[in-house]
Amino acid sequence: MAVEPFLIEINGIALEKYSDLDDWRSADEGWISELENKTARIKYKAPRDDYQIRVNYDIIDLVKM
Repeated sequence: MAVEPFLIEINGIALEKYSDLDDWRSADEGWISELENKTARIKYKAPRDDYQIRVNYDIIDLVKM
């Protein structure tokens, strides 16, 4: 099982992944993984209409590539 998301999207548009908490805090949108408590924190501007958030935990197998 994956430890952190591979990709997080809103309506099919990928959010930027941050590895530095200060960078994530200063960004308008994006996500950061907190491995200590196994969570992903997501920040985004909510669209006015219905929207879908997709959190993808697919494992990328480099052998298959």
